[in-house]
Order: sequence, then C-alpha cells, then structure tokens
Amino acid sequence: MTNLALSPTKQTCRHRGFSMIEVVLGLGLLAFGMISLAALFPAGLRANQVALGETYAAQHADQFLHLLKAHMVVPPSDDQDNWETYAAALPDNKPTGDDPAAGAWEPWFKQDVASYTIAGAGNQFFRVVQVGADKTDVQFSGSCRVWRSPIVISHYDSGTWRDITFSTDEAIALNVEISWPTEKPYASRHKSLYQIEVYRPEL
Repeated sequence: MTNLALSPTKQTCRHRGFSMIEVVLGLGLLAFGMISLAALFPAGLRANQVALGETYAAQHADQFLHLLKAHMVVPPSDDQDNWETYAAALPDNKPTGDDPAAGAWEPWFKQDVASYTIAGAGNQFFRVVQVGADKTDVQFSGSCRVWRSPIVISHYDSGTWRDITFSTDEAIALNVEISWPTEKPYASRHKSLYQIEVYRPEL
C-alpha cells in the first residue's frame, strides 16, 4: 500500500490574515500616536514665541538704556538740562498701575524699524514698537517702566569698609523693566529687569 502523506518539505504553509478586531486596534493605536504628536506643535510654537519675545526684549532694553543714558549725559544747553529732565526727575521706585492711556504717548525716538514713545510726568513710561521690513506688521511691542536708585560703593578706609552713596546730582542706577506684549494687561505680560549705572559727565 502506497503512503500518500506529504513529506515535511512538501507541505504548504498557510498564513492567516488579520482579523477585523486587530485592524481596528492597530488603527486606533496609530490614531492615538498621531493625535499625541499633533498636540506637541502648539506647545512648541508657544515656546518659540516666548523665546523670540525674550530676544527682542533684551535687544530693545539694551538699546533703550543706552539711548536714555545718552540723553542724560548730553551737556546742558541754554534752555534744557538733560540730567534734570531724564535723571533727577525719575521716581525712586518702579511705577505701578496700568500703562498710560493711548492719548498720553508722545513720539520720543525713531530708528529704522523701531520707534519709541514717552509718557508720564517724570518720563517714567516708554513704549517700543518694532515693525517688519515692510513697515506694516508689528514684530514686537513692549512697555518700559523706568526709575532710579542710588549707587552705593564700598570703600576701604583705615582698616574698615565704608559704604559711599552717590547723590542724585552725581550719579544714578537706571532701572528699566520691559514688559511684553502690550496687547495684554500688564499683570499678564512677560517681564524682564535691566540696570545700568549713569554718572553725570561734568562731575
């Protein structure tokens, strides 16, 4: 009697396809991964906007501080003492409250794509707006609050360290807090603080 059984090498392999449940589960996992990945884009965009705003703020705060310092140290003219106008008139503490109303701002300085306006009785509020190359779209808008504080140095005299405080007529520490964007309420803005020492030139 002949044995008709197939040898192992001649047996055919049969592969079972995916069931509907397996397909649905696979698509569900794929969709979950895509949704999770898409959720990262808004967070990344916000982080990029914050970093860009901090870069603009640092650049404009540095430029503003040196502009204001330049105004302070200009020798007095016949009709204006810039030190009294821009240094001695500043408040001793950071201005509080909301920014001045829209109608209170006056032009102060303009350079290429950046323009500065000024407000406040003691010249304590400044606003900077930077536009793009086409001069229409606003890339950055920040508000600066300005105040002065005394400069204190330590002096070693006869075996003892002594503090020497400069008077306002001699020198000030110029403090600037820049907050952005100005479209938001002051309490909701990003803020950075900067300081520079300014000495009266004729002393």
